[in-house]
Amino acid sequence: MKTIVAAILLLTANSLLAAYASRDAVLPVAGRATGADGRLFQTALWITNASERDGVDVTLTFHPANEKLPSHTSSLKLAPAETRVIDPIDANILGVPDALGALRIAASGDVLATARVYSRGVATSFNATPVQFAIGNGESATLQGVAPAGGRYKIYVAEVAGMPLDIAVSLLDARGVSLGSKRMYIDKNRQVTADAAELFPAFTSGTAALRIDGVNGGGRVVVAGSQIARDTQDSTPFEMSFTTTPRDRLGVWEALTYIAVAAAAGAALVLRR
Repeated sequence: MKTIVAAILLLTANSLLAAYASRDAVLPVAGRATGADGRLFQTALWITNASERDGVDVTLTFHPANEKLPSHTSSLKLAPAETRVIDPIDANILGVPDALGALRIAASGDVLATARVYSRGVATSFNATPVQFAIGNGESATLQGVAPAGGRYKIYVAEVAGMPLDIAVSLLDARGVSLGSKRMYIDKNRQVTADAAELFPAFTSGTAALRIDGVNGGGRVVVAGSQIARDTQDSTPFEMSFTTTPRDRLGVWEALTYIAVAAAAGAALVLRR
């Protein structure tokens, strides 16, 4: 029942997420579910090959939120610059007729992926987040948008490294002061949905952000948030903060490439003399 309610709350969202081309990314929410009133909630999957020259092989792995269900893998091929729309995704991708969870997209080249979750008259979209942005033990990410007076706030967590991870979810007020923290266990390859009001029931007014810290285990997680307006049920997704690599340092292979190019240029100058 909780997974069905989570799907309902997603449907009127206006996405703020940015799209990233990646060879390995995850959609925090995707699937298919039928509500108690018979309303069907489905997902349309868009995948675009970012290369105009090379085709790509794509592997889709669905990790259900229900721990009783196994993960399911399927595959497809994309021609150069091809966009494939699978609407709706079904048992061929989910492994079962109805399930909600996270969808991992791995490809032989960079692809863009978006999930559009919809029902009668309402829809929202989530862009796939590259797994390179996932956080692990000793790392943290921030989610904005907690405003309990205006409505509910959902947190979506997807484990992407194939190992468990304990996380601490901390509530930070507008001044950055911690108002409390709750631990959550995220099993390997699983998606978990949590409600900020259930984690922090004493916080009933004001605005806040969430800090998610990896505190124990070898897993890595991607997180996303969604603020659901109390009156209209409009939903605004919030993307996790990303830690970018400073450009004042070069990777080993990048440095070796520059050295090789410089050496070749030097050799060419010597031979011309």
